[in-house]
Amino acid sequence: MTHIGNTISSTLHITEHHGDIEAGFAVSNIDEVQRLHINLNLGHLARTGKYYEDPAYNRLSELSYKATHDPLTGLYNRDGLRMMFDRVTTARADNPNSRFAMVLLDFDGFKQINDTMGHQVGDDLIESVAKTWTSSLEVREDDVIARIGGDEFAIFADTSEKGNKRRGKLTAAQAVAGIIGRAKHDAVEAGKNLGLNFKGVSAGHAQYQKGMTLDQLIKVADAKLYKDKAIRKEQ
Repeated sequence: MTHIGNTISSTLHITEHHGDIEAGFAVSNIDEVQRLHINLNLGHLARTGKYYEDPAYNRLSELSYKATHDPLTGLYNRDGLRMMFDRVTTARADNPNSRFAMVLLDFDGFKQINDTMGHQVGDDLIESVAKTWTSSLEVREDDVIARIGGDEFAIFADTSEKGNKRRGKLTAAQAVAGIIGRAKHDAVEAGKNLGLNFKGVSAGHAQYQKGMTLDQLIKVADAKLYKDKAIRKEQ
């Protein structure tokens, strides 16, 4: 028997009990998923190993990607960040060595760029900065980068001892400082490469404490971000 249920944040879970397999998809068009599901036998696909040959499965994967990713940058969106936050913190909940930090980054003077040079230039800047950040040595494969607003980004970073060593850092504080420092530098350089007098980004961060929700973590980091933004405006 297959069960279809709509859960939080438009996430659709499809569970095939006979096939002893569960596949979760975050989707925005529930009606289409239900129509696709008529042609999707997860139990059969599990037994034959032909998941990726089935058009319905591929379409579900496409819908899931669109629901959790930003179309301009290809990064996770806010729903994607929430999905990954829940997945990572749950998977490592019992690991006493797990450490995480949330870094928020917000463009300075972005409205002025949009207003004076047009939204296409603004989009080009966002895309360029995002590409720079994803290739930065300070951001590792275990980190989650997301665009959570028009010009606001989040990096949910692994700041465990193992994660810090991969960055060449000794402590979580050094890792966070490295991420923020590199992000600010790379943002300005990306603007220069586009011929823009871009002021860069403001940043704030928060250390994850076990039991914190994503919203709580973002709230702490956001308060620090706006303190940084206020200081930068006075400079």
